[in-house]
Amino acid sequence: MRSSTLLTLVLLCSPCLVQSFAFTESFPAARPSFQKTFQSNGAWLGGDTSYSLEIIPGVSVWTFQDTFVASQNTTSRRNSTIVANTLALSSTENGSFSIKYYWRQDVLGNQLPFFNDSLTLSSDKLWPGQAFSINNILYFPLFWNAPSIGGLVNVLPVGTKLARIRNYWDDPMDWKIEYLTITNAFRQPGNQPGGGLAVHYIYGYIYMYAVIESAQILTRLPFSAFETEYPGYFIEYFTNQDSWRRGFYQTNAKLFNFPASSGLTLHWMGNQWLALYTDTTLFPSVNISVTVSLSLENGWSVPIEIYRYKGNHTDEFCYGAAQHSQYTKKNNSSIMFTYTCNAFRFETQLDDGTRYYPEPTILEIPVDHILLK
Repeated sequence: MRSSTLLTLVLLCSPCLVQSFAFTESFPAARPSFQKTFQSNGAWLGGDTSYSLEIIPGVSVWTFQDTFVASQNTTSRRNSTIVANTLALSSTENGSFSIKYYWRQDVLGNQLPFFNDSLTLSSDKLWPGQAFSINNILYFPLFWNAPSIGGLVNVLPVGTKLARIRNYWDDPMDWKIEYLTITNAFRQPGNQPGGGLAVHYIYGYIYMYAVIESAQILTRLPFSAFETEYPGYFIEYFTNQDSWRRGFYQTNAKLFNFPASSGLTLHWMGNQWLALYTDTTLFPSVNISVTVSLSLENGWSVPIEIYRYKGNHTDEFCYGAAQHSQYTKKNNSSIMFTYTCNAFRFETQLDDGTRYYPEPTILEIPVDHILLK
């Protein structure tokens, strides 16, 4: 499960209203069929919280957080290892979807995550978020977590890193990855590490939402800071006086109260921003919602539920909703998203091969009817 921090970038404008409408679920023949796409594939046996970015027409890079992988092809997770992240490249041709997965292993054959910064402790986890590209350079936010005793996820968020790849057109195993530290809470209780789940870049800034006690605050970082030794020094937060201040978080930060502490993506659709997220008002979450705005600073609409999880919530929980905008129809009449369902009991997770995969869903939804008035 993910109750990590939330990150995104945006354009700044004004408030909105929302119209209600009906949603229908379908898998149009004109688009690739995603059913069973992410089921176990050789030595890749399932991962959660998936994000994607189209890097050239028809080719997308995907990331997954905690993933079951094995040293050789197998059908059983009992013969596997969990690594903190894996990566994949997918291609779409003639309506079919294919995907190839990547992770690492050491000289002894031990399975390792794809993103594996040597400056973090071996027990730490780096969970990737929404990738983005600036000036032909590929970036992945990495949410830095340390082990913690107790709770459902047994991790403590301690910071945010950024993986920078200048040669992303090469085979992923040949990427030269630079790791930048954006925020670091130094494992001190009460310090907030920053970070997020969705990234966009515009007008020289990356704008980031971070979870603070079930709400969000908004922070931003200038792109120029990525070329400095300590990028996080330049982070700013948005105050309740609608102004920007240097630093990550103070008590005068403006709070945004839509309940999205597990899974959030933002995409510019129909001349407005559409936020899609796992609604964490309840746990286990029961639905995915959307809200719209012209600005991350102000004016999010009242959320609308667009999808209700179909799982058995006495036995499992679902989370990590993410929109994949490259599969949106040109007229914005549909959206594609994924989410993951997990078992409360680890033994069930090991033995049930139908769970713990990204669940791709396409909704025929008139996005342009969610209008800002």
